[in-house]
Formats: sequence, C-alpha cells, structure tokens
Amino acid sequence: MNTKQSVILVIEDDKEINDLLTAFLKEDGFSVIQAMNGLEGLPYITGELDLVLLDLMLPRMPGEQVLEEIRKLSAVPVIIISGKVSLSDKVDLLNSGADDYITKPFQRKEVLARVRAALRRESLYRSKPQKQQYKYASLSLDEASHEVYWGDTPINLTQTEFAVLNTMMKAPHEVHSRDDLYAKVWNTNYFGDDNAITVHISRLRQKLKLASGMDLIETVWGIGYKFKKEESLC
Repeated sequence: MNTKQSVILVIEDDKEINDLLTAFLKEDGFSVIQAMNGLEGLPYITGELDLVLLDLMLPRMPGEQVLEEIRKLSAVPVIIISGKVSLSDKVDLLNSGADDYITKPFQRKEVLARVRAALRRESLYRSKPQKQQYKYASLSLDEASHEVYWGDTPINLTQTEFAVLNTMMKAPHEVHSRDDLYAKVWNTNYFGDDNAITVHISRLRQKLKLASGMDLIETVWGIGYKFKKEESLC
C-alpha cells in the first residue's frame, strides 16, 4: 500500500480502460482524477498533481498535443499508455516530454511498477542529495545541482536521461546491463522491453555527441552499454 496518497490524473477516453486503470491505482493507495479527453484533463495540470497517465487516441485533442500543452504548464511526470509500438513513435514522445510509456494491452503489475518508479524519480529529482560530482573525460555531472557539462558547455537532460548518465558515471569503466539500468534508474524489474532503454540511451548519446563532438557511449551487444575508453576518444 502506498503510504503517501499521490494524486494521479488518468486521461483516457475509453471508459472501461479508464475505470480499470483507476481501480488499479486506487487499490494501491493512490488518489485518482479521471478525465475522458485532454480538454477535460488540462485544467488539473496546474493543481496538486503528482503524475499523469495519458492515452494518445483521444477525441477533440490528440494525446500528442495534450502532452505539448502539459509541458507548457508543468514538469509533472507523464506516462503514455498507447497501442503505438514503433520505436520512432516512442522516440518522438520522449523527445516531446514524456517520461515513460506503457504499451497496450497492459498488465496491472507493469502499470503500478512504472507509476511507482516515475514517482520515485520525481522525488529523487526534487530532493537535495549530498553533493557528489562525477567526471569522465571532459564530462562532469553534479548530483546536487543536477547539472551536466562537457567542459564549459551545459547539457540539458530530462530526469530519466540524467538518472541513466548518473548511474553510468558512478562506474564509468564498467558495462551496464539492461537489468542493471532498470533496477537503478526505473527502480523496478526489467519487463523485457528493450525499447525503453534503447530510446533513452539513443537520446542521451545524441545530446552528449552534440556537446562533445564525439560518440562517448558504446553498445556491448547482448549485454548493455559502457563509456568508451578515454584514450580512444579523438
């Protein structure tokens, strides 16, 4: 049972699915607000809200546009729930500000695990940890300020991208498996969906390369990811 009654907004036009998600969440101790479309849900964004579950195939305003409007108003975590499964769709959503996604049809266990993980990431992001700084080559990360730099160039990361990079920079010479990243970043078990990790690593690589001019992360096929040896960077 969740001790803190976090408030979750469910925006889903299918009443049966909306009610099912609401039942899952309430059984786990969350307070739930139900909305049948984006226009109905958007007024709640600036209120006391901890997380949004957002469908894409919505009437009146598509979910992609609802996500854009949410990001204009708030940094509240948003988890997409959709039948769209292509990697390009997921990349576009994450680049637009989504924090995670769940593919339909979904299971209660996965919904609750991803909701809890998103709320934990948000809590950690807002907390003030003891100051820890990590370096790899000219890349520096500050846990306390949540700042990342390549030399003097700042790199803007999402909360999840920051968490992935933070995990890797704590052990820059190790290979980080998908299981390890799920456990440390998502704070949950690995659900066998490589796309979630692939998308965040891909986006992180792009941002690091834009700042440094180099590919800093390499894939160890069948295992996970690691930083390239510093002496190989050029």
